[in-house]
Amino acid sequence: MFYLQVEGKKLEYLQNPANYDTSKPTLLVLSNSYGILKYTEELVELMNKDNKFNIFAFNLSGQGNSTGVLSLENACGDLNNIFDFLNNNFHTTNNDFYLDINCSGLFSVLELAKKRDLNFLKKIVIYNYLHTPHRLYRQALKKMDKYNVRYTNEPIDSNYNVFEGFKFLSIPVVIIHPRIKTNLLRATEDEIKLLCKTFLNITYFTPDEGYDIVDYSQYSLIEKVINDDLRKILN
Repeated sequence: MFYLQVEGKKLEYLQNPANYDTSKPTLLVLSNSYGILKYTEELVELMNKDNKFNIFAFNLSGQGNSTGVLSLENACGDLNNIFDFLNNNFHTTNNDFYLDINCSGLFSVLELAKKRDLNFLKKIVIYNYLHTPHRLYRQALKKMDKYNVRYTNEPIDSNYNVFEGFKFLSIPVVIIHPRIKTNLLRATEDEIKLLCKTFLNITYFTPDEGYDIVDYSQYSLIEKVINDDLRKILN
C-alpha cells in the first residue's frame, strides 16, 4: 500500500506496477461508497495479468486506512487531489488515461465534472449504474458501519441530482448495467436508454451476470466481468 498526503490527511492507494511505466496507459479504479481496497485488489490483480496498464486504486476519506470522513464534498475534493497527484507526478494527462468506477463512486466524478475539465480522460467505464443519487447516497451511508467506513451525515437537498454532471462530460462513457432483481435504487434499462439518448457520448450494454447470480463467487464474478466486458471496452 501507498499513501498520498494531502490537506492534512492521508489517502490509501494501490499502485501496480510499483515502478510507473510511461509507455503504458493509466487506469484509475474507484470503488463504491464502501471503498475497501481488498475488493479492488481482485480487479487490480486480474487486470495486471495483461501487463497493459499502470493501475491505481484509492480509498477516499474515511475508507479503509484513509483518514478523515467520507462525504460527497470530501470525495469530490479527494478525487480532485488524486487527479492532480497523478498528473503532476506521472504526467498522466500526456498519456491514455482511463477511469473505472464501481457503483456510487460515480457521484464524486460527476460532481467534480461541474468544477473541473475532465476531458483529459480518454474513457470512463461505470459498472453497476445506480439511480436516484440523493436517496442512494443517504442509504449507502447508513450501511457503512459494518464496513468500518467513517462518514458524515451531510444534508443533501431532495432536489439535488448529481447526474446533471453528465452534461459537463464530452468524453466517451460506457455503462455496464448488469441484470439483477428489481431494485428501486437502480435505474431501469429504459432510463439508461433515455440517458444515452440525451447524452450521445454515453453507451451501455447489459451483460447476463449480476450480483444476485449465486453460481459465481465474488472473485469469479469479477473475473468474468473483466474477461467478458472490461477488457473489450478498454482495448
